[in-house]
Amino acid sequence: MTRIGGLFQGQQATSKDGTRIRVGTQVTTRNLILTGFGGEALDVRDDSPGFFMDGTRSVGNAIIHHNGGLMGAAQIRGGVEASIGFAEVGPKLVNVRYEANPDPRPMMGFHALGAGVDVTPPSDGVLDPSAPCIGAFCNGENWLEEWTLFDDEIDCDFE
Repeated sequence: MTRIGGLFQGQQATSKDGTRIRVGTQVTTRNLILTGFGGEALDVRDDSPGFFMDGTRSVGNAIIHHNGGLMGAAQIRGGVEASIGFAEVGPKLVNVRYEANPDPRPMMGFHALGAGVDVTPPSDGVLDPSAPCIGAFCNGENWLEEWTLFDDEIDCDFE
């Protein structure tokens, strides 16, 4: 999964938390990118922290970077910081918000492509063990092409 907030090129922090896990949510994920959010990258609440602390659920091999003006484990809320496997490095995505057509693929030679990192998730029948990188854009193809456009927003008056 690749989750990108709005904190790029000095934009206002219009986005809040990157991902909120709450009320019994049980999640296991690998190869996740959370970057550019105005609040915490990961906010685990209610009874969900217990699932991380007892080891039944986890987030691992993640890139968590540039969220809420925070550094390191401070980007994670809920007392589960020790249960989250992540690196705080810039994911070095090709083009996130600098042009109208986004291209969130990792740049060649950078951390999200597995430079110095084992990106292979466990073969547990749920996760894809063939994933060659961290994030949702692993096969070299920008599958957003032709159907996603970040253009200036305008207010429309339909009176």
